[in-house]
Amino acid sequence: MKEKEKKRGRGQPFGSRKFTPEEIDKKIEEFFEFCKTENKPVTITRLARFIECDRDTLRCYKKDKNTSGSIKKALAACQEYAEDRLFTHQQCTGAIFTLKNNYGWRDVKEVEGGITVLYNIIGCENMDKPDDAGTSKNGK
Repeated sequence: MKEKEKKRGRGQPFGSRKFTPEEIDKKIEEFFEFCKTENKPVTITRLARFIECDRDTLRCYKKDKNTSGSIKKALAACQEYAEDRLFTHQQCTGAIFTLKNNYGWRDVKEVEGGITVLYNIIGCENMDKPDDAGTSKNGK
């Protein structure tokens, strides 16, 4: 294999070099401005592509002490965007998916007296918590 034909390894930028912390900060700033002006969803994959890397590389940048703070703030903003969608859009299944798969959110299942009760902690509907008799506060 020739020198110029080296394969891109897992967690390596799409480009030919690793970005400096200053370049990462600038790209993150440009990313949020782009999403705002173009009315695009703020997503982890879009962030990674904007930084010209893949999601694995984004994780590497998150672990790097020089870029960790910037990447963590950007990822928190992506999570905040998804959370906002739970309350501002009728169709929020995409937001639920990303919160569960990218941020560790989950549904909570409790078993009380042999009865399984499921509380959808990130659902779109207003689910009342059942009282001790197993009925919700609104009688359903």
